[in-house]
Amino acid sequence: MNVLVVEDRGAVSFYLAEALQAEGHVVLAAFNINDAKAHWDNRETTPIDCIIVDLNMPPDGLTRKQEGESHAGLLTGWLWLRDCVLPHVPAEYRSRVIICSGYLADLRNSARANEYQGILLADKHAPSGGAERVLEHVRAISRLAE
Repeated sequence: MNVLVVEDRGAVSFYLAEALQAEGHVVLAAFNINDAKAHWDNRETTPIDCIIVDLNMPPDGLTRKQEGESHAGLLTGWLWLRDCVLPHVPAEYRSRVIICSGYLADLRNSARANEYQGILLADKHAPSGGAERVLEHVRAISRLAE
């Protein structure tokens, strides 16, 4: 399964990549919104079966309108998902999207619940381990794809 990891912090990105690759997945890494857009725009050649995205990313690649909404990098991952991904996929694809962030409250305060309905929200700072929850969800997606 091809998994796009949109995460600007190298340690988090590399941890997820290693864990996913150990389970047989192909990892496409995006360290900013421009990288994410490039992978997404290339999805006909390299399909993306699952997306893991951080909320707060460098704003490189956002439109002026999105930059105004991002407040210096806040919710840039969400803005990319909302505007570039979700309008172009069937509703059931939302179950293949995972937002992994320590700033989920910002999303809940800025977006309507129906906008992110069906997307897994994983708290990076959860005592139970946000990364482990992400990996469990990817495993579930992978089993359904078989």
